[in-house]
Amino acid sequence: LIKLLDDSEDTITIRPARKHVVFKIGDICFFSRLIDEEYIDYDRFIPKTNKVFVKVNTDQLCRALERAMLVTEEKSMGQTKPALRCTFCEDALQLSSVSVSGSFNDEILVEKDGEDIVIGFNCRYLINSIRVAEGENIRITFKSPTQAITIEAVEKDELFSYFYMIL
Repeated sequence: LIKLLDDSEDTITIRPARKHVVFKIGDICFFSRLIDEEYIDYDRFIPKTNKVFVKVNTDQLCRALERAMLVTEEKSMGQTKPALRCTFCEDALQLSSVSVSGSFNDEILVEKDGEDIVIGFNCRYLINSIRVAEGENIRITFKSPTQAITIEAVEKDELFSYFYMIL
């Protein structure tokens, strides 16, 4: 809905009902169901005591992840491919993966505060968050390889206010 509204000067008609809401913008109807139960307490899943803080260029990371997708795509000929291995060390992020389709290795310069850490991701989950992240740089924070990471804008203001969490 936000993407439809970015440059639109059209009037928005909002029609709430008991279990859904409809937004009408020009010729477009946007339909959404309303949650009729108590929403989960997501705040308890958000890591509060992160130990590693990484600042990375959004565009460079996105391009590297797109290259990695060629090797780490989830299924190929009935076989599951491996996760993307991310090694955060010193001032670099090393990305790697090996599968039946080939191997992938790349390195991106980062600014890191905290201990070195190796963590694996489903590449698709990571790239989906990075593709929609706005701003020149993002901040990735985490506590350990077995806990959720968070992704936020480095330059926070009215335009760059988002928070992504990947488990």
